[in-house]
Amino acid sequence: MGSSPASSSEAIFTRTAVGMKYFLFTFPVPSYNKIACFETSSKLLPDVLGDFRNLVNDNKFQQAISACAELAFDKNYKFFVLGYHGLCRSGPNARQQYHSKGSLSDKNCPNGIGIDKRIEVYTFGKFTL
Repeated sequence: MGSSPASSSEAIFTRTAVGMKYFLFTFPVPSYNKIACFETSSKLLPDVLGDFRNLVNDNKFQQAISACAELAFDKNYKFFVLGYHGLCRSGPNARQQYHSKGSLSDKNCPNGIGIDKRIEVYTFGKFTL
């Protein structure tokens, strides 16, 4: 199964079967919410989902966030982060890991993306403690 983004709110999946043509399935990516900016280390959130530094360098911040959301949703992760100027990460224990070094003001994660050793954390749906 391959995937490519259709828009900021959908992912498209194509499947092939023996003796059949391509079929197109569209699955909406649920809305996501920003939690906060946090300090981190590279050892947290081990699954690198994508590198969107090129989008960040082109000032396409919302596209980078949406692309990261699609990749996290694809892997059934509930939380995802953007840091290091556009590196998208998550992991099965993200909820327990992202806040270990404490939160920071939003100015440390301009445009919703962490810089240096900072991450902006997002979750799908409403966040509750």
